[in-house]
Amino acid sequence: MRCPRTESLLPRRAVRGLQEGLAAALLVTLALSSSVAQPLRVAPTTTDSPRGATACAPKPRCQFRDQTGENTYIVTGDTLSRTAGGEELWARPVATGRETRVLLANENAQHSQLAILVGTESLGVGTLFSPGSLRPDQVQRQYTVSLRNPKSGDEIKAIDLGPFKPGDIGLSLAGDYLWMVGEELQLRRREVRAYNTRSGAMEHQLVVERRAEVALHASGYRVGTTTYAAEAPSADWTVRRHASSNPYSIAEFTARKGTPLSPDAVGDVAVIGFSAPAEVKDLLDGTLMVKLAGHGLRLVERQRIKELLQEAQFQNLGLTDSRSAAELGKLANARFLVFGTLQSAGSITTLALRLVDVESGTVSATIDLECRDCRPDDYGQAVGFLVDDWIDR
Repeated sequence: MRCPRTESLLPRRAVRGLQEGLAAALLVTLALSSSVAQPLRVAPTTTDSPRGATACAPKPRCQFRDQTGENTYIVTGDTLSRTAGGEELWARPVATGRETRVLLANENAQHSQLAILVGTESLGVGTLFSPGSLRPDQVQRQYTVSLRNPKSGDEIKAIDLGPFKPGDIGLSLAGDYLWMVGEELQLRRREVRAYNTRSGAMEHQLVVERRAEVALHASGYRVGTTTYAAEAPSADWTVRRHASSNPYSIAEFTARKGTPLSPDAVGDVAVIGFSAPAEVKDLLDGTLMVKLAGHGLRLVERQRIKELLQEAQFQNLGLTDSRSAAELGKLANARFLVFGTLQSAGSITTLALRLVDVESGTVSATIDLECRDCRPDDYGQAVGFLVDDWIDR
């Protein structure tokens, strides 16, 4: 039975305000329920992984190609450039100053990220006033890995290694981890390290014999005859990276799934939609509905949700917490609600989806996607990746 209406309906702007207010009211709940990425775990394995590509020393240059083979990325001692059809499209400075130079370069197997090792040498304080010739310990050496988007040449992240000098560097398949083996100059020991390319934090470190044979590969490394590999993340947390299918777009997508959504475990679902700017909201909501339905979810008719937002009974709910959201689900005869948010900060756009249990008012499934260098034209792809990675298949 349908709920009674008031004689006058809220204007469209007010309805949209109610939708955005409802999503905003759940932000505290969503923040508390969001999953945190698990630290990298590396352990010996009996499965031998193939050796990855050894990093290239730009003497005079290193060349990498994209997946299509149409673009070539060239790293020299101080620049990164992109060419296509023999024509240089752009060049970006990587090392600046007489004391700074590029030492190594490598790319991940998906051709979506470049890692460039830059070394800087400088004289210690007071060295210029010391008599005699310079000693090795009077020269300060610092090393940094510049992670670059090969499509644009822009720096994604700079990882400060301090006095750790890598002899080889490599990236995981998706480019989410940076592996390296080298010399810790201050402690005078050889180490294998792994850095999270998103946070820049070192998540693995192993001291190895100075003469040990070490080979890097996409999922870890081999010391002598022992292979070490990163353990697979638990089922409730997955990181997936996607490249734009649009050849003119430089957008890159990273989905981080907290709790998967199983279509078989949910009944009727009411899609509240995205809290987003008006000019992109219809695109986001429409794509979300189509993708969820394509995965077999039973969705409450979109017009029904709009009508409920306009009815007096729902106006009186106040939209102050997740219980109010659950009340909307009951009125729509839905077992779950789906909320979406879109937030932009600089070149990073973050999209998130949450599934709210109507009966308990708690968040049952979550996923977040970070889009780097995203334009509004890329939002449809972003929602598609978001839903595809969210569904538990």
